[in-house]
Amino acid sequence: MNTDIRISLDLFSNIKIKRLMRALGHAGLTSLLRLWIYTAQRRSDGVLVGMDPDDIEAAADWDGEPGAFRSEEHT
Repeated sequence: MNTDIRISLDLFSNIKIKRLMRALGHAGLTSLLRLWIYTAQRRSDGVLVGMDPDDIEAAADWDGEPGAFRSEEHT
């Protein structure tokens, strides 16, 4: 199991992160970081196969509108 994750110093200049924050605010970014941490701890290969979209939102601790965090509209 991983004990840390690496985050690029360019995270906040990444266009996808900017779009995520515009669409979902800081809560969206926080949930993304929580999902990355969950994945590092429990799915170190990075594969979320077998998790349905609700499981992914739960792993991310997303408490916004159901379905909004996993929506492809924001990519």
